[in-house]
Amino acid sequence: MQSNQLYSPNWTSAVVDPVGTVRNALEAISRSGSLMACAVNSEGVLLGILTDSDVRRYLLSGGTLEDSLSRCLNRNPVVALAHLAESDIVVICETNSVRELPICSASGVLVDIFILGQHARLDDEIRQFSAPGVLLSSPVFICAGGKGTRLSSIVSDRPKPLALVGGKPLLETVIAQATREGFRNFYVSVNHMSEMIEEHLAQQHYSNLSITIVREDKALGTAGAIGYISERVTEPLLVTNADVLTTVPYSKIVREHKKSETWLTCAVRPHHYTVPFGIVHVENQRVSEVSEKPTYSWLANSGIYVLSPEACREVKKDVRLDMPELMNWGIRNGKRVVPFVLHEYWMDVGQPEDFRKANTEFKEYFGE
Repeated sequence: MQSNQLYSPNWTSAVVDPVGTVRNALEAISRSGSLMACAVNSEGVLLGILTDSDVRRYLLSGGTLEDSLSRCLNRNPVVALAHLAESDIVVICETNSVRELPICSASGVLVDIFILGQHARLDDEIRQFSAPGVLLSSPVFICAGGKGTRLSSIVSDRPKPLALVGGKPLLETVIAQATREGFRNFYVSVNHMSEMIEEHLAQQHYSNLSITIVREDKALGTAGAIGYISERVTEPLLVTNADVLTTVPYSKIVREHKKSETWLTCAVRPHHYTVPFGIVHVENQRVSEVSEKPTYSWLANSGIYVLSPEACREVKKDVRLDMPELMNWGIRNGKRVVPFVLHEYWMDVGQPEDFRKANTEFKEYFGE
């Protein structure tokens, strides 16, 4: 397969074997950053696609990552021919209400992938949320009360939410990301070195936002502070840790949450780990198999959630509670707890090596 690499230089990483699994497709989506996996035959002819949204819907319908890709592959996707101008490709996207578009030769061979909003023009959805005056009613709850013990060897003179990454405090970047999408109402929970965070949020450039400080008199876990404001929540509540940097549109998670009418949405991301040794499997006192440096994959919690008002009301004031406990309670009681699979940049700035990596990558992903 030869690509003109006009739109997505990494498009070949999105190619998958049509006889693979949903997990294989998800890994390709994450690896390529193309928001879709493309199944092709041995000649490179496109047989079908699976987008990140397709994966989310399939998992919500009861499917698993180990299911055959053939069970959810879209075999009749909208495509564009390679000779078309970008303006024509944008029209095809907008006319068919698709964001990801395979680019094929006249013989059907996949040669590129176009993603609306990542090129010269921004799609209507992105324009809508970056437009002045467009406000979102959902409040944002930022958990900023942790001690940041793991990062204390590097950042000891301030709370972790004020650690400088890319030359600015983590908390400022999180708020700026949300503000650009139209969020204006914020709750920030504080505990460790709280006076420094409150002083930071009192600065003039936050004056056009509604920011309510939620003071934890004791450590209440990753969800407990929500109990102080649970009775006030009338819209889905976006919750994020103050030390999580990501380029995923928060508004997209909120919209998916509303669309699925769920109790709680947990943003998850593919995580892969390669064991650096050969793994020996033993059955009945005999070696049954040897796997050389196998790779295992999981969907890991990203520290970003959307809670329905009903879910918020289950968090009681002054009672310690971690978010996994709340989710497990909901699952046990028949509540709808769903994943939102993210493939965008994500970094938990919790370890010294993560802190250094985030500083190195900041400009590339946040452009500042």
